[in-house]
Amino acid sequence: MNESHVNSLTYKLITESGIEYSKEAFIELHTEEFYMSMKDGLLNFEMKKHYSKVQDARNPIEVFLKTWEIDVALKHGLGELDFLFLSADVVYRDKNNMSCITLSAKGELFAKMTLVRGAYPTIPADFKATPDVELLWKI
Repeated sequence: MNESHVNSLTYKLITESGIEYSKEAFIELHTEEFYMSMKDGLLNFEMKKHYSKVQDARNPIEVFLKTWEIDVALKHGLGELDFLFLSADVVYRDKNNMSCITLSAKGELFAKMTLVRGAYPTIPADFKATPDVELLWKI
């Protein structure tokens, strides 16, 4: 029987034309579910919990990202901070013969940016994109 584990997920920072973050900008966060770090517009989540399916791993990450996006949009306006899923690093193991295969899927995105910010927006500590918040946000 085969078993899979999602090691990490990678997202690309998307901003509106005219917004950019400096190359020195860096942010990281440790939670019970993941270690997150972002540099050069690439956001990486190393999973601490076990997820056998990529979509299962993406679900809590994308609630976290939507919360961050909405919080920043309320403070700075739309287009300041959005994320695009790029890839997942998944390990597949065959329990019978202990062999291991690692797969990674990738995509690319190009964006032209000009406004340079010195740091990434702060991560909200007391705000969560609940279904009600997302519904109101879409209105």
